[in-house]
Amino acid sequence: MNDEMNEQNSTEPEAEIIVDEQNPAEPEAEIIVDKQKNNVDIGGWLKQAWELFKTDVLKFIVSILIVGVVSVMTCLVLSGPMMVGLFKCILKKTRGEDFEYGDLFDGVKIQFLPAFVLVIATVVFVAIIGGILMLIPFVGQVAFYAVQIAVALFVNYMYLQMAEIDETLEVGKLVDLGKSTLNKLKDDYAMYLVWALVVSVIGGAGIIVCCVGILATYSISLIAVTISYIAIFKSGDEVTVVAEEVPVEE
Repeated sequence: MNDEMNEQNSTEPEAEIIVDEQNPAEPEAEIIVDKQKNNVDIGGWLKQAWELFKTDVLKFIVSILIVGVVSVMTCLVLSGPMMVGLFKCILKKTRGEDFEYGDLFDGVKIQFLPAFVLVIATVVFVAIIGGILMLIPFVGQVAFYAVQIAVALFVNYMYLQMAEIDETLEVGKLVDLGKSTLNKLKDDYAMYLVWALVVSVIGGAGIIVCCVGILATYSISLIAVTISYIAIFKSGDEVTVVAEEVPVEE
């Protein structure tokens, strides 16, 4: 039995410590995302999101603000493409890379049409489902809210996949992208719905404090979604999330 336990423990990822050759006393720690299994790790994802958010609070908040302002000024026409660019920037941060504010517009340059079509399709789908569910008193309203948060998480995962594509995605392939995304989540729909609820609550929690608060909490929620995407969709890839510095014992 001890042999079996040792074999199980051997598959668990360990923290990789990278030592700066010029300053070995201050290493940079990287948390390796476990991609051996697709279990929902709400606590772990939120912890990593918080640690990553702390590394560049102002830049994350300003980025969210830019995306929001551009989306509103264009009557949400650029909301989808801007989200693709935002997720591309967050993905860079998870790899320990920096990004420029101009990178936020990469989604507009590369994935404008498919991202725009995805927004339209999402609005139509939610409107149709909502029209049906709202006919059912109370239960229908609760179900409609569940559909909304589940669809929001689902679409964000599609944005993230589009953010990693260097060429414009053909609009006709959006259906295939949606199917592959759904296939990745099929192991435990109930837990992913719980995860969607948690992300939704965190994203809107800052409104209780003030507008700046919601920019911070929404940033954390999107970072958490990105980290969960890495764990779920990047199975087998060597992906690390730069988190925090840890002391090295001499």
